[in-house]
Amino acid sequence: MVSQAPARASLRISLVVEDAQNAFSNNQTPAPVYFYCSRNPAEPGRSDPSQIAASIARQLSAPVAGGPLLDDAVRAYQQREENGFASGPLRLEESKDLIIKLLDRYKDATATIVIDALDECAEASRGRLLELLEDLLETSPFR
Repeated sequence: MVSQAPARASLRISLVVEDAQNAFSNNQTPAPVYFYCSRNPAEPGRSDPSQIAASIARQLSAPVAGGPLLDDAVRAYQQREENGFASGPLRLEESKDLIIKLLDRYKDATATIVIDALDECAEASRGRLLELLEDLLETSPFR
């Protein structure tokens, strides 16, 4: 017998994201940020904490799809370029620092960050992602 609990949980998550997108469309909140983890070998980044955090930072960096990047994101990439790392992906700590700066810009609004299927994140490095999320909760303007 196959459990349907994961499917129901993912459905609930997709409804949360949809509600947040509707609130954004009605100019009630910033755009929701979301990431769906996966162990799919064809998409190894979907279980890598560094790439998950970079995706969250990237989504927060441009609050309107196709719109300009926020100044904090531009500065972060300019600094990487000056340090010779412009072509590589953000490291976990760099993403965390950028996310904290970007969340500060949303302190007067409700930002929604959804990460689905954390259990699909690589077990050996899942703790790093959980530590990052804990740090974000402790240091962000949101409680």
